[in-house]
Amino acid sequence: MTENQEPKSPSEDTPSEDAEVSEATGTTASTVEIPEGSSGATPELVEVPEEERLPPLDPGGELIVEPLAQQYRAVIKDLDYEVLREMFDRYWDAHGEAIAQNSRVKTRKKKGGKAGKNAKKVLESSMGFKKLYSEVLVQHVVSKIGDVLHISAMELHDFKEGAKPVIIVAFYYLPKLEVDEINLDVPYQMRVDEEKEYRGYCEYTLLQNRTLEDFDGDEIDPYHNVLMDVTATMDGQPFEQGSLRMQWMDLDRHPNKTLVNAILEHKKGDLFETEWLHEGKVVSAQVKIHALQTITYPELDDEFAKDLEFDSLDAFKEKFINDYRENVERQEEAMAIDGIISNIVESVTLPPLPEEWVEHKSAAAVNEHIRRVGNKKRALLSVGAKDENQMQARFRGQVYRTLVQQLAVKAYAEKYDLGDEEEDIKKHMKEHVNWIKK
Repeated sequence: MTENQEPKSPSEDTPSEDAEVSEATGTTASTVEIPEGSSGATPELVEVPEEERLPPLDPGGELIVEPLAQQYRAVIKDLDYEVLREMFDRYWDAHGEAIAQNSRVKTRKKKGGKAGKNAKKVLESSMGFKKLYSEVLVQHVVSKIGDVLHISAMELHDFKEGAKPVIIVAFYYLPKLEVDEINLDVPYQMRVDEEKEYRGYCEYTLLQNRTLEDFDGDEIDPYHNVLMDVTATMDGQPFEQGSLRMQWMDLDRHPNKTLVNAILEHKKGDLFETEWLHEGKVVSAQVKIHALQTITYPELDDEFAKDLEFDSLDAFKEKFINDYRENVERQEEAMAIDGIISNIVESVTLPPLPEEWVEHKSAAAVNEHIRRVGNKKRALLSVGAKDENQMQARFRGQVYRTLVQQLAVKAYAEKYDLGDEEEDIKKHMKEHVNWIKK
């Protein structure tokens, strides 16, 4: 696990201007192909001095995590220039056109519309190899070091033909949760009643297939569909919740029986006033009845089931029961996973995390939320924030909790020797959960 962020130089104290590379390329480190047989020595790990470490994490003002996250430096030596050059070339072949366009480099193009070699040379010269190919280098570093949470700084030295390139990187390992025993007890919070759910589904299906016909008479029947206007007020103010504008009301199914009874005392075309109580307060309303419809429901029998493309009513029920059981299984799996993960998180000391990683992740979460919602104003309103900084603070705790949950899954898999396949882990949790039913 690593962050797709161009790191600063290990010797720098301020963020690098190179941090814009990921946005310029529009790709992720996971897309980089690393050729087999890449050479490189085992990284030399060096603890960062106390005065150079980062401050403790305070996600959203909810948690203070100590001790400080451990930062390391690695020197990856004896790299093969030709191997790195091939990796860079493959990356350029896949993403060079987008990089050239985003960088606004005016160069000739090869046949087929792709950016030519001169664009590549211009950008390698102006941006530098480390900045232009940062995602390739990040992926290569991760392949050498292993489980990396965040790379905060990186340098590339001696990248020239005939030399042995060297990569120097400052990074944080993916933390581990120290788990002794795992509590598999999880409260069972579902109410499973197949027959009750089937009856409800039948009512819903009949409602969806009802027939409505205009009623020419004036007398109102308790089973009519009524087109009406309702203008309601409460405490002298408009009460939108109780108001309708040219809307149909199924009298038999409507929950406001006081209003329904008042309607039944009138006829089509009437304009009248009525009252009812809402949460202990009086609602006054003016009601106008415009039109009436009769409602006819189909019989719940084999013929109806055939209209729905089933062989019989029994086949209709069998399909519902099977779907319902599958849905119950999915919900049970989700409950088992969430419950066991919560048990693990509650039983361990939460790991320290680098502040720069939390800032980067929470900023990315803010940007994604704004993109998903559509604009910044709506995004701020949706989380109750006054500005973008406050919104980012809201996401800090979420970022931390999400990572801790992922670490809990990893700890579970290691405890039971399950490997990294997500489906195997989920299956194991569901099979071994101990449901606590009230």
